[in-house]
Amino acid sequence: KKDILNSVTAGVKNFRQRAVTDVRVPLFIFVFADELQKSFMPVFVKETGTHLDFLPIDVLLGLPIMVFMGMIALFTPLAGRWSDRFGSKRVYLWALFPAFLGHMICAVANDVIWIALGRAVTGFGYALIVICCQGYIAGIVDPKARTQGMAAFVGILMSASMAGTAIGGILVERIGYQSVFLLSGCLVLIAGAIANSFFVSQEVGEHNKRSVKGKTKFLSILSNRKFLVTILMSAIPAKIILTGFIYFIIPLYLFSLGSSAAETGRVMMIYPVLVIAL
Repeated sequence: KKDILNSVTAGVKNFRQRAVTDVRVPLFIFVFADELQKSFMPVFVKETGTHLDFLPIDVLLGLPIMVFMGMIALFTPLAGRWSDRFGSKRVYLWALFPAFLGHMICAVANDVIWIALGRAVTGFGYALIVICCQGYIAGIVDPKARTQGMAAFVGILMSASMAGTAIGGILVERIGYQSVFLLSGCLVLIAGAIANSFFVSQEVGEHNKRSVKGKTKFLSILSNRKFLVTILMSAIPAKIILTGFIYFIIPLYLFSLGSSAAETGRVMMIYPVLVIAL
């Protein structure tokens, strides 16, 4: 009877693991919380000011965005390894602390250096959480339908980006910069509470087996010319343009034209709308 009960329990657990909806809500809320600042971040840095005179103002305005993207690029490979080793749910919950702390630092920041520090800490948590959710989806969908699972993952990210950018521009005009960061921190905690309820802990042994296989295939992936061309000629340039043009130049340019943060958010949301549609 005990063996039968354990088998039934394991079967129920595996059944729950196959639901992409486990990830959808907590991932959407977390990314939504971070996207609230996208429509005004360079303007916020410009109005906050700095005591540093040895760096050009253009560099200082882009510093928070640069360190945020840099932390994501640096820790994404490690996040995948930690997720395989400790499980997606555990790493997700660990990553909530730096993500929350980063928003709180920005909320009390009075200099661009503190803003950059807050965004760097948030970027560390962002990298861990997003990769955990991606790995969770990849591990539960059928291998033949994995592209559909990844399409759902990208759809969640872009939907959160669209909503967060637009709503963040509206909120900042009504409650101010600091309050938006405080709201983002609260939403991160809410996303963590939902993830703790929705996520099903995966067997660490299964993760370890997949991690070993992943290490042996990593060099073969890098030798794939089609993969390298896609990364070097498409993905990286697209990310550079996205970060430099949409996240940096557009908010500053529209601000110089006298546009409000809400109008800036509506312009910036055109990009995720097109990604979702395509």
